[in-house]
Amino acid sequence: MKKVMLCVLALMGIMSNDVMAYDVSDIVFKDDGIRDFCLRNKIDTNKDGNISLEEAAAATRLSLMNYRSYVRNIKSYEDLKYFPNLEYFHAGFSYVETVDVSCCPKLKELNVSDCHMLKIIVLAEGCKPEIKYPVAYKGMQAKLIYKK
Repeated sequence: MKKVMLCVLALMGIMSNDVMAYDVSDIVFKDDGIRDFCLRNKIDTNKDGNISLEEAAAATRLSLMNYRSYVRNIKSYEDLKYFPNLEYFHAGFSYVETVDVSCCPKLKELNVSDCHMLKIIVLAEGCKPEIKYPVAYKGMQAKLIYKK
Protein backbone atom coordinates (compact mmCIF):
# COMPACT_ATOMS: atom_id res chain seq x y z
CA MET A 1 0.00 0.00 0.00
CA LYS A 2 2.88 2.37 0.78
CA LYS A 3 4.32 1.77 -2.69
CA VAL A 4 0.98 2.64 -4.31
CA MET A 5 0.71 5.84 -2.28
CA LEU A 6 4.27 6.82 -3.18
CA CYS A 7 3.54 6.23 -6.86
CA VAL A 8 0.37 8.33 -6.67
CA LEU A 9 2.21 11.15 -4.91
CA ALA A 10 5.05 10.99 -7.43
CA LEU A 11 2.58 11.20 -10.33
CA MET A 12 0.84 14.15 -8.71
CA GLY A 13 4.19 15.89 -8.40
CA ILE A 14 4.96 15.29 -12.08
CA MET A 15 1.53 16.53 -13.12
CA SER A 16 1.81 19.66 -10.99
CA ASN A 17 5.18 20.46 -12.60
CA ASP A 18 3.57 20.21 -16.05
CA VAL A 19 0.82 22.59 -15.02
CA MET A 20 3.30 25.06 -13.58
CA ALA A 21 5.31 25.06 -16.83
CA TYR A 22 2.34 26.51 -18.72
CA ASP A 23 2.21 30.30 -18.69
CA VAL A 24 -1.33 31.67 -18.85
CA SER A 25 -0.04 34.78 -20.61
CA ASP A 26 0.93 32.70 -23.66
CA ILE A 27 -1.44 33.15 -26.59
CA VAL A 28 -3.27 30.13 -27.97
CA PHE A 29 -3.53 31.01 -31.67
CA LYS A 30 -6.58 29.99 -33.70
CA ASP A 31 -4.56 30.17 -36.93
CA ASP A 32 -1.29 28.24 -36.80
CA GLY A 33 -0.04 30.20 -39.80
CA ILE A 34 -0.08 33.45 -37.83
CA ARG A 35 1.67 31.75 -34.90
CA ASP A 36 4.36 30.33 -37.20
CA PHE A 37 4.97 33.71 -38.81
CA CYS A 38 5.19 35.37 -35.38
CA LEU A 39 7.92 32.93 -34.42
CA ARG A 40 9.74 33.53 -37.73
CA ASN A 41 9.37 37.31 -37.37
CA LYS A 42 11.08 37.26 -33.97
CA ILE A 43 7.99 38.40 -32.05
CA ASP A 44 9.01 35.71 -29.52
CA THR A 45 11.64 37.92 -27.86
CA ASN A 46 12.39 35.56 -24.97
CA LYS A 47 12.76 32.62 -27.40
CA ASP A 48 10.61 30.21 -25.39
CA GLY A 49 8.71 29.01 -28.48
CA ASN A 50 5.51 30.81 -27.44
CA ILE A 51 4.12 34.28 -27.98
CA SER A 52 3.00 36.01 -24.78
CA LEU A 53 0.45 38.80 -24.55
CA GLU A 54 3.28 41.19 -23.66
CA GLU A 55 5.35 40.17 -26.70
CA ALA A 56 2.37 40.59 -29.02
CA ALA A 57 1.47 43.99 -27.54
CA ALA A 58 5.06 45.18 -28.03
CA ALA A 59 5.01 44.38 -31.76
CA THR A 60 4.58 47.35 -34.12
CA ARG A 61 5.26 45.44 -37.36
CA LEU A 62 3.99 42.06 -38.49
CA SER A 63 4.46 40.51 -41.90
CA LEU A 64 2.72 37.30 -42.87
CA MET A 65 4.38 37.52 -46.28
CA ASN A 66 5.05 34.16 -47.88
CA TYR A 67 8.54 33.09 -48.69
CA ARG A 68 9.24 30.62 -51.45
CA SER A 69 10.43 28.04 -48.94
CA TYR A 70 7.69 28.81 -46.44
CA VAL A 71 4.13 29.11 -47.71
CA ARG A 72 1.17 29.32 -45.34
CA ASN A 73 -2.43 30.06 -46.22
CA ILE A 74 -3.90 32.31 -43.51
CA LYS A 75 -7.49 31.29 -42.84
CA SER A 76 -8.41 33.77 -40.10
CA TYR A 77 -7.10 37.10 -38.88
CA GLU A 78 -8.93 36.87 -35.54
CA ASP A 79 -5.59 36.48 -33.72
CA LEU A 80 -4.67 40.08 -34.57
CA LYS A 81 -6.63 41.11 -31.48
CA TYR A 82 -3.45 40.32 -29.54
CA PHE A 83 -1.47 42.94 -31.52
CA PRO A 84 -3.10 46.31 -30.67
CA ASN A 85 0.01 48.39 -31.42
CA LEU A 86 0.68 47.31 -34.99
CA GLU A 87 1.62 50.18 -37.30
CA TYR A 88 2.50 47.97 -40.28
CA PHE A 89 0.73 44.75 -41.24
CA HIS A 90 1.24 42.54 -44.31
CA ALA A 91 -1.70 40.14 -44.43
CA GLY A 92 0.15 37.45 -46.38
CA PHE A 93 -1.43 34.91 -48.71
CA SER A 94 -5.08 34.25 -48.11
CA TYR A 95 -8.37 33.49 -49.82
CA VAL A 96 -10.47 35.13 -47.10
CA GLU A 97 -12.98 37.74 -48.19
CA THR A 98 -12.67 39.89 -45.05
CA VAL A 99 -9.59 41.19 -43.26
CA ASP A 100 -10.54 42.67 -39.89
CA VAL A 101 -7.80 44.88 -38.46
CA SER A 102 -10.17 46.96 -36.32
CA CYS A 103 -8.21 45.87 -33.25
CA CYS A 104 -5.15 47.75 -34.59
CA PRO A 105 -6.08 51.46 -34.28
CA LYS A 106 -2.47 52.66 -34.81
CA LEU A 107 -2.16 51.02 -38.23
CA LYS A 108 -0.38 53.25 -40.79
CA GLU A 109 0.30 50.70 -43.55
CA LEU A 110 -1.78 47.70 -44.56
CA ASN A 111 -0.57 45.36 -47.30
CA VAL A 112 -3.26 43.02 -48.62
CA SER A 113 -1.55 42.47 -51.98
CA ASP A 114 -1.72 38.66 -51.61
CA CYS A 115 -5.40 38.51 -50.58
CA HIS A 116 -6.92 37.88 -53.99
CA MET A 117 -10.50 37.20 -52.83
CA LEU A 118 -10.68 40.25 -50.57
CA LYS A 119 -14.01 42.10 -50.50
CA ILE A 120 -14.06 43.85 -47.11
CA ILE A 121 -11.46 45.50 -44.88
CA VAL A 122 -12.60 46.35 -41.35
CA LEU A 123 -10.64 49.20 -39.75
CA ALA A 124 -10.78 50.92 -36.38
CA GLU A 125 -12.80 54.13 -36.43
CA GLY A 126 -10.49 57.01 -37.37
CA CYS A 127 -7.78 54.69 -38.70
CA LYS A 128 -6.70 55.64 -42.25
CA PRO A 129 -3.73 53.45 -43.21
CA GLU A 130 -2.11 53.42 -46.62
CA ILE A 131 -3.48 50.24 -48.24
CA LYS A 132 -1.64 48.19 -50.86
CA TYR A 133 -4.08 46.10 -52.89
CA PRO A 134 -3.34 43.15 -55.23
CA VAL A 135 -1.81 44.19 -58.57
CA ALA A 136 -4.38 42.39 -60.72
CA TYR A 137 -7.45 43.58 -58.86
CA LYS A 138 -9.57 44.48 -61.90
CA GLY A 139 -9.88 48.07 -60.74
CA MET A 140 -12.01 47.03 -57.78
CA GLN A 141 -11.12 47.88 -54.23
CA ALA A 142 -12.33 46.20 -51.11
CA LYS A 143 -15.10 47.94 -49.21
CA LEU A 144 -13.81 49.74 -46.11
CA ILE A 145 -15.86 49.40 -42.94
CA TYR A 146 -15.02 51.37 -39.80
CA LYS A 147 -15.71 49.80 -36.41
CA LYS A 148 -15.83 51.52 -33.01
